[in-house]
Amino acid sequence: MQTQDFYAHINYLAVLVSAIAYFAIGALWYSPVLFGKMWMEAKNVQPDPNRSGMAKLFITTFILNLLCVFIAATFVSALGANSVADGINLGVRIALGFAVSTMGINYMYDNKPAKLFWIDSGYHIVGIVVAAIILSVWK
Repeated sequence: MQTQDFYAHINYLAVLVSAIAYFAIGALWYSPVLFGKMWMEAKNVQPDPNRSGMAKLFITTFILNLLCVFIAATFVSALGANSVADGINLGVRIALGFAVSTMGINYMYDNKPAKLFWIDSGYHIVGIVVAAIILSVWK
């Protein structure tokens, strides 16, 4: 299959919806409802009452989520993933093979706490798996 064929078979609306889902999972993941307090403790930071710079962080995060999901969509297209099981399988492989492994290297050299690594890795595993499921089933 030619590279341009990968792009021809991508559902761009599914990419956008998957990126929104990935971003929304992050909003919930890092909220006080789930892991927000533990994450802040592990990073040794306090809430910023001014929330200055948050819009830039959120926009950049969404763009990076969109990039990750777009690349996942090329894998979905190339491999012909078309079921929930395919999405889970592919999402776990992408998350572990790219996100978690590279974060692990950085966290190890930065001497960051294991708790922080697992909170951040968990977010990317869940986010990428959900995105891969959406991409796989929405043709």
